Formats: sequence, structure tokens, C-alpha cells
Amino acid sequence: MRKLPDFIDGFLEYTKGKGSPAIFRLWSAIFTISAAVERKVWIETTKGHWYPNQYILLVGPAGIGKTLCTKTARELLNGIRSETDVIHLAPKSVTRAGLADALVKAERSIVRPLDKITTVRFNSLIAIPGEFGVFLPSWDNEFMSTLTDIWDNEPYSESKRSQKIEINIPNAQLNLLSADTPAHLSRILPDGAWEEGFMSRTLLAYSNEQIYIDILRKSESNES
Repeated sequence: MRKLPDFIDGFLEYTKGKGSPAIFRLWSAIFTISAAVERKVWIETTKGHWYPNQYILLVGPAGIGKTLCTKTARELLNGIRSETDVIHLAPKSVTRAGLADALVKAERSIVRPLDKITTVRFNSLIAIPGEFGVFLPSWDNEFMSTLTDIWDNEPYSESKRSQKIEINIPNAQLNLLSADTPAHLSRILPDGAWEEGFMSRTLLAYSNEQIYIDILRKSESNES
């Protein structure tokens, strides 16, 4: 098994020539690790288990290389899914109801032979919308509250009266990576949003560094 620093170094090297700022590539690598380990790893704290799930936004001007990083993270996680069929990726564009449905389908079951309860079940979903504006075209307080609750890794429940459906997930988890511009964030964020649940749980990685590359040059990763 490769050490985490080795994976991060490999991710940074793989994306080095794609024209994205280093801070975007670094946090995309950290996100990929967090998403891959799901709820299988945690830290014991005075407040209980602390899982490594992340909400990360890559923020910068248009055309700076944000979506190149989200695309790479999605490709790597898709590769894990193709090998083990256990990684659950949400659609790139999803409503609050669609997110809940995807989370229900993202059920996992793992075996811990040394624990008292040897079989552990949880629901872990990964959302990587390339553009945050597609994921959240306008501020939705109900949707934001849902995302806040899921980030805390607490039980998630919901009732759909029209369809008489009860959703009860004892161990829910969501990892979110997306990209946005400062202009769009300033438009959709209402007064006080920075002090509220969702934004206080979201890490914003900002850069305005423009890296120029020869887009017609064949990248080493594509060489046969």
C-alpha cells in the first residue's frame, strides 16, 4: 500500500503539466484520498469519531484550471469503482431530492474481524460537480441544511409525503469537490452565509495564478 504522501506527490506530478495552480492540485489530491477511504478511517476525539470527509471548493477566475483538477479526481475515483465496484459517485447535476436518492443507493458493507460488531454498514457518496453553479444555481436554505447535516456524519432521515417514502440512514457521509468563481459566490451567498453551517464546513482553496502551457503539446500521461 502506498503511503499518503506518495499518492499526493504522484497526483501533483501527474497534473503538473495541465496548467492548474499547485494549491488546486494539492487539495484535489487530499479530497481524492478522503473520498476513497469513506468511513473506513477515523480519529477518536472527545466528541466521538472524526471522519476525513471533505467539502472543498476550488475558487478562482474563469479559465484558471479548476475543472481540470476536479476532472482528474473524478477519473481516479472512477478507476477505483471499476476495480472494486464500491465507490459511489453522484450525478454531476443533482437536486436535493436526487442527492438523497443517490445517498440511499450508496450503501456499503465492510468486515472488521477484530471488532465486536464485525460487519459495518454505512452510506458514503462522492459528489464532484465540475461547476458549483450547476450543483447550486441559487442559494437554497433547505438544501444547505441537508448538506450541513450530512457533513457531520450523523444519521440522516427524510420523509417524502407525496410518495410516502421514509429515508433513514444511520451512518451517512458525503464528500464534495467543486469549482467556482468569486463573482458567482458573491452573487449566491446571502448575508450571514459565512457564519452558517455549510460555509463553516467548506474549505475554499483560492488562486488567481494563470499558468500558460502549450495546449498542442502532447502530455507525458497520454504518450503510448
